[in-house]
Amino acid sequence: MKWAKLLVIISMLIFLIIAPGSARALKNQIQSGANPATPKPVTVFYDGVDITGQITLSPNDGIIYIPMPIIIDQLKDTQVKTSSNASKCTITTGTTVINFSFNSPRVRVDEVELELMSGPWLNDQIIYVPLEFIQNVLGCPVKEYTQSAIIAIFSCPIIQGDYKENNLITDKLQNYLSTNLYNLSKDDSELHKRFTKIIHPDDIDVFCQNLSATINTPTSWGAIEFMESRVVARTTDAAVVYYKVRYTDGSSEETVDGLWGLQKYHDDWFIRWN
Repeated sequence: MKWAKLLVIISMLIFLIIAPGSARALKNQIQSGANPATPKPVTVFYDGVDITGQITLSPNDGIIYIPMPIIIDQLKDTQVKTSSNASKCTITTGTTVINFSFNSPRVRVDEVELELMSGPWLNDQIIYVPLEFIQNVLGCPVKEYTQSAIIAIFSCPIIQGDYKENNLITDKLQNYLSTNLYNLSKDDSELHKRFTKIIHPDDIDVFCQNLSATINTPTSWGAIEFMESRVVARTTDAAVVYYKVRYTDGSSEETVDGLWGLQKYHDDWFIRWN
């Protein structure tokens, strides 16, 4: 009960743990199979955005499949063409040509043939590709954090980043996680002003609606103390940051940590709340 309450409290500041629309730990859609298993919940980021709710996890082998349109949208000079009988697919990215048949582990990249553990498949006109395809065929950098069951995918090369900008990224998250819910206005417009420089413009409206509904509901939230944060992986426009906070409620105390995504927009960094 204590942990359940902690998740509800921290949820408002730590990505709502229960994200808009579905529970984070239950987001994974399970591909139908003869002997479905209960997979370990996993969180997947792509360029700082949590795409967990859109992935599919095979119950037979635990392979993660991701809708290819999500990945392709962020890749420059990339086009996808499916054959008229929907049995084959060609991806052109820059000067590289990728060919494969659906449900086959064999993929041809220019003149080189690769064999993956599992091949792409098509469902309702959406192409799903395994994580191995994204990393080894499309060439997207992938960082896996096994202990936290978190995977971070990027569309651009990972960089070290300069000290000043990395501090700016972590400061944004610290400012957010240090928010005192008791001091917030209950007016939607005031909340929008408070977080407009923190939450990404694509997310700010829904974020403020959810936050307003929460702080207008009588309850006791306890206290959240920010402990630390650091950039663990980033590109020029996206970052994944490690955080740790302490929640105190009367005599009880819990520590919560994890990873969070941020994106650069108009030369400033914003927290993705999605």
